[in-house]
Amino acid sequence: MRAGNPEDRVTLLSYIWPDELTVIWHSVFRQYIEAQEWAAIEASILQAVSVDPGRPAVWPAMEPGHDHVTGFALTALTDAPGEERVLAGCRDHGPPVRWRPQPRA
Repeated sequence: MRAGNPEDRVTLLSYIWPDELTVIWHSVFRQYIEAQEWAAIEASILQAVSVDPGRPAVWPAMEPGHDHVTGFALTALTDAPGEERVLAGCRDHGPPVRWRPQPRA
């Protein structure tokens, strides 16, 4: 799929159903695409999950992080813009995973 292609965008949006939790997951992906392509993908996903504020959405990802010990960060972005949480740190492709304490709601 190409983020800038309107036909591919329609296909991507067709997987989003009302009253269902929408989950968009990627792992060890961002490093393989150009910055402008990632920006287009990110904008498309953020637009898709914000279409209906009443529909829950979460965007978990496992990508290279800033922690030199664990290397990768497992993050989650909810449908509330800008609320990305770092859930854990891990090695590339997973174990060992070091979960971080999360604040209680």
